[in-house]
Amino acid sequence: MDASEELLYRDKLAESETYMSGPENRRTNIRLAAAAVDGTILMPGETFSYNKIVGERTAAKGYKPATVYGAAWTKQELGGGICQLASALYYCTLYSNLEVVYRTNHRFAVTYVPHGLDATVAWGSIDYKFKNSTDYPIRISALHRGHQPLSWCFTAPRRTTAMWRWKPGGCPPLPTPLSTKSTVPACRGNQNSDQRLYRL
Repeated sequence: MDASEELLYRDKLAESETYMSGPENRRTNIRLAAAAVDGTILMPGETFSYNKIVGERTAAKGYKPATVYGAAWTKQELGGGICQLASALYYCTLYSNLEVVYRTNHRFAVTYVPHGLDATVAWGSIDYKFKNSTDYPIRISALHRGHQPLSWCFTAPRRTTAMWRWKPGGCPPLPTPLSTKSTVPACRGNQNSDQRLYRL
């Protein structure tokens, strides 16, 4: 972010940190997807599509085989692991009080976000989408330094006073106040657990 953008997008709406664990192939995939999303600016009314921004996960782009989860199986597939980023974005979407357009959870519980706050993606079938339902532009930033956790941040022009943040290792606090209008769609896909998320 250059100096002018840093001055403009200086209010943090939400921030999350996610640790990149697992094999090097998985961490490589996460870094590539993060680089694709970093710097995205959503104008008012614009919809963010994870698959559109990240694009197809191919070997030509540097993506490596890593574990992905299906209905009742696991397998090695190019781009495995990048659902972790989609989940971090989902968290920021909720705590920025933005409109969730489409989100599907994993069939099995994941360990990198609190239970019920995950979002799965698959090229050509499952996407994660949210809408900038505000009246101002929003910038999505990804920050990673060496072995430090990857930090996602939603920022906007100066107009707000609250910022919600979550780090791995605990459930995020519920911010106050929240909109009375729910923007969280019904949870889909997980047949092994009952997950309900409410915006109060």
